[in-house]
Order: sequence, then C-alpha cells, then structure tokens
Amino acid sequence: PTGLTADITAKELTVSGAVADDKTYDGSDAATINLTGATLNGVVPLDDVSLTNGGGTFASMNVANDIAVTANLGLDGADAGNYLLTQPTGLSANISAAPVPSGSITLTPPSSLTYDGTAKEYQASSSGPSSFLITYEGRNSTTYDSVIPPTDAGEYTVTATVTDPNYDNSAFESEEFTIAKASQTITFPPVADGVVGGSTTLTASSSSGLTVSYSSSHINVATVSGTTLSFVGLGTATITASQAGDSNYLAATDVTRTVNVTSPDGPWDKWADDYSMANGTERAKNSDPDGDGFVNEMEFAFGTHPKARNAEVFASHAKVGTNYVVTFNKRKLSSEATYDIRSSSDLKQPFTNGTTMTLAICGLRDATM
Repeated sequence: PTGLTADITAKELTVSGAVADDKTYDGSDAATINLTGATLNGVVPLDDVSLTNGGGTFASMNVANDIAVTANLGLDGADAGNYLLTQPTGLSANISAAPVPSGSITLTPPSSLTYDGTAKEYQASSSGPSSFLITYEGRNSTTYDSVIPPTDAGEYTVTATVTDPNYDNSAFESEEFTIAKASQTITFPPVADGVVGGSTTLTASSSSGLTVSYSSSHINVATVSGTTLSFVGLGTATITASQAGDSNYLAATDVTRTVNVTSPDGPWDKWADDYSMANGTERAKNSDPDGDGFVNEMEFAFGTHPKARNAEVFASHAKVGTNYVVTFNKRKLSSEATYDIRSSSDLKQPFTNGTTMTLAICGLRDATM
C-alpha cells in the first residue's frame, strides 16, 4: 500500500539525582539546581541529547527549612527536538539568615536631645534588615531599662538589635547619648514699697513651673516666709527670686527686686530724717534730745528744732474760744512769726502757718501723732 502516514511524538525524558542547593537569604527566590549527580533517563542510544541547567525557583524567598523548589531544566543537543523533558519533583532546600555587616546599622537621634517633656526616640535603619528592637539603658548615675524611649534628662545607651527573621538576629548597634537639662527663666513682677507692720504676696514664677524661692538681703527690714514678704523695719532691702532647678532643669538666673520700707507715720519719719535723728530712742515721740523741756512731738507740732534748745521760744499761749493760740518769739529760722495752731481730733502733719493741725485740747503729750 502507498500513501500511508503516521506521527512520531517526542519521547518523555526524566531526570534523577538532581539536588536543590541551600542558600543564604539574598532577597530573591532564585534557586540553584545541582546536576553533579543527575541522570537524564530515557534517551535513545546514540542520540545527541543533554541537560541544560536553568536553575530553579523557591516557593518562598524568606528564611526557612525544606522550602519547595521548582526546577527549570532544559534539553540541548542535535536530537533534543525529539524529546520532552519532565522536570524533577520533590526538590527542596533551606534558606538561612544573612549576616549583617558591621557598621551597616544606622541609629538616627531625635531632633532635640534637651529635656522638653517628650520621649527621645531613636530610629534604626540598614541597607539589609528592615526591623529592629530598640532598647534604652541608663548609664553612670542614670537608672533606666526599657523599650520605651526615655523622657528625663540623663545619660543613656540606645541599642538596636536586628529582629528581621531573614538576617542574623544577633547583630546589633549601640550608641551613647545624653538628654541635657533644660534651661528656665524667672518672671518676677516689681514689688511695691511697704510700711512697717505690713506685708505683701510675692508672685514670681518660673518657665519650668517649678516653685520659686525668695530671700531678703536685710532681714531687719523685710523677711520672707514662703511667698509672704513682711515689712519689719525701716530701710531698703533686695528681694531675690531663685529657682535651683531639679533633675530636668538647670538653675534659673536669679532675679532681684528692691523694696523700700517706711513707717506708717510717714510725715513724722520724714521730719525726723530731716534732722538726722537716729532710729530708736532719739526719734521717739516722747524723747527730748536737746533737753529743753520740749519732747519731740511738741517740736514736731510747733516746727522747732529737736536738737537745738528752745529756751524762750514761746512769748505766750492761751485758749481763745475754740482755738489755742501760741505766740512765738522766734521759729527755727531767724525770722519772727506768730503761729495759729488749730485744734482737731488727731495730729498727722508737721506745723505750717495757717494749716489745720491735730492737737488735743488737754495737751500735746496726750496727742496721737
């Protein structure tokens, strides 16, 4: 018979002895197929057919053991077209963690390492690992041990340890750092002058919110208890506001205010000061520094000199109606004059001619100065 035809199909070949090699993690799923002990099965004798190695593919690129590998082998040779290759099955291999080169981990500090009440968190990065455990420990006199970034001023060590499972988890990078104490300032409003026996409240404040303390340069003039300033004697005192700082704040620069303390009997003290009368006995209202028989309160009322004897200062004195009229031979100045002292219920101002005075009817010694 003639005209007969038939098909010749490609013969299937199998491979035995192929092995997938273990590898170190490299971020890819590429696998190496080792054909050193491999055999191509099913080749017709004398045919020119051989294996080509196209490697393989891991089912996962991450670190693990016994990861399935798909081979990608091929055929070569003059007769390769007559064959169909069946890829080997059951291949697997391990991917182990990659090492981390020394110095490849970078620790980036926060924008500020001065205390401000916020946590000082470091960031870790690397060209390889993508995750880290960052821990903080105190050093020297600072006590601290936590994964939470520290807030308080002190000396610390930060450590970034690799946690990426595809890299050596024993790798780490450490760095020492210091959170500096913050500066602070004091706001101290002016302190009003006072009078002996009085007091006022001091209202200085610190930018840190810490309590301000006070001191007085002259405790015989003004004393401080807490925020209360008490006026205890005549004179001038400097009040200093201080804030010593704490574990997070530096000491503030002191701020001072000057306060003048006068007597509640202001006109009397001005008169005594004009005559340079010392505090104490000499300027007491019932004292007689010049020994002329007229105590200070009388000298004050009649405008005479408390330290110069006034032996014949009065020419006459008498009550006329509701007034008590005293005629002077002379005053403390050289010109002669007659003074009209008008009586009322108290005595608060030094004598001037024609001025309403405070003079008790029963006598000066009973007057209230």
